[in-house]
Amino acid sequence: KRVIQGLELYTKLATRKPHGAFGTVYCLTNYDTTMEENLYRIYKLRDMGFDPYVMIYDKPKAPREIRLLQRWCNNKIIFNAEPDFKKYDPRKG
Repeated sequence: KRVIQGLELYTKLATRKPHGAFGTVYCLTNYDTTMEENLYRIYKLRDMGFDPYVMIYDKPKAPREIRLLQRWCNNKIIFNAEPDFKKYDPRKG
């Protein structure tokens, strides 16, 4: 809750906007988080005007779904073309 309050404060005070509306925010995944928690943070950041960027903790041991989440989110062409991860089909690109 405090992180969201801080980000909301930043959106009110920010003047420089290098990426997205307000900048890039790293989202650490695969570190004791569920897929629902990961998606909530990504969607929340996007809705607030930030550009989420997924980082995977212990990537070699990460499940395939987490690696697909990173590909979907970090490739902005894919991310903007399909805003819902559950509808994302990695075979289509």
